[in-house]
Amino acid sequence: MLGEYTDGALGAVYADSGRIRRCLTRLTLDGTGLHPNGKACVDPVGGLAIPGSISPDGRWFAMATDEGELLFDLGTVFQDVGPTVRCPNSPNPSYVFWEDARHLVLLTGPGTWGRCGVDGTMTQAEYLPPDGSWTVVGRSG
Repeated sequence: MLGEYTDGALGAVYADSGRIRRCLTRLTLDGTGLHPNGKACVDPVGGLAIPGSISPDGRWFAMATDEGELLFDLGTVFQDVGPTVRCPNSPNPSYVFWEDARHLVLLTGPGTWGRCGVDGTMTQAEYLPPDGSWTVVGRSG
């Protein structure tokens, strides 16, 4: 379980018995429990790591890899995985946050922060993240 999503939840499953590819799955809730209702599989780019974090508005999912943060549009990913947005990796994986529904903030170097928009545009952030008001994008390891 990765978090609440529409009328159910967002989860992670393996695509095959070899457990090489991982997928996001949309889970719906009915009287008998949670059931998979759509799957979006992605190639294991740079050590794909699920879990991740859903944006505050529920539209985007940020997932950490060894090569960068990948952003998936949850409004379309279950119909067509299509291209993903890639933001550079943070040197400290603990410091990646959703600033708002359209921007990740990540540590880009010693004491420097960058903002990555859901369109992949990077800008310099001139401030430190306020304690407790941003959502951490989790990662394994």
